[in-house]
Amino acid sequence: MAVPQFIENIMKVCNFSNDERKLFIDNLHYIEYKKGESMLKQGVLALQLFFIHSGLVKLVLEGYKERSLILDIVSENEILGLPSLFSESKTVYSAIALNNVETSYIETSVVYEVLETNRLFLKFCYTQQQFQNQFLYEKINIVGNKQIHGRFAGSLLYLNSDKFKDKNIFQIISRKELSELSAISLDSTMKLINEFKSDKIIDVNGKEIEINDREMMERLFKIG
Repeated sequence: MAVPQFIENIMKVCNFSNDERKLFIDNLHYIEYKKGESMLKQGVLALQLFFIHSGLVKLVLEGYKERSLILDIVSENEILGLPSLFSESKTVYSAIALNNVETSYIETSVVYEVLETNRLFLKFCYTQQQFQNQFLYEKINIVGNKQIHGRFAGSLLYLNSDKFKDKNIFQIISRKELSELSAISLDSTMKLINEFKSDKIIDVNGKEIEINDREMMERLFKIG
């Protein structure tokens, strides 16, 4: 099987030697997850890095106030399991496929071998982890400090961003998952959809939600 372009790009940017490249490629495993299948389990030490090549994966904090909180939705060209490289802490969230997900994974023990000889790869992994951590910190700040209108507006802005362009995201996630992404109840989610629609801030067509008034949506998110 041909090496996915995402992996090729990482090896090129990090200037892998021939030996490092061979070690990495020889230990890559390819797998497809079906909708609803778990890739990482909360409370378990991750022993692999996952490279997402297609599909969408939700990162779920289970048991948040007796329900689940979706911390993020990751897509192609993103990596799961990076925190396990720099600590022995157990995974703080579960990673669950939202649709069919094509991925490759490699054991962290193999990754350590490359990290020992390749400082560019070490810097790359550390930078990626810091970026992911910063996003999660911002998510926690939003959940802790914004009211339901601000949290819901933030979710709609995120799902309508370039990251999910052409992915039919609203056909993939349920209203329940939208509520979990916003850290509000399903009932409140449905009421806010109707309220935003009535105020002409959004347009709703079946499962699709399109932002009509981005300025107002951003204002709602800002004032929270």
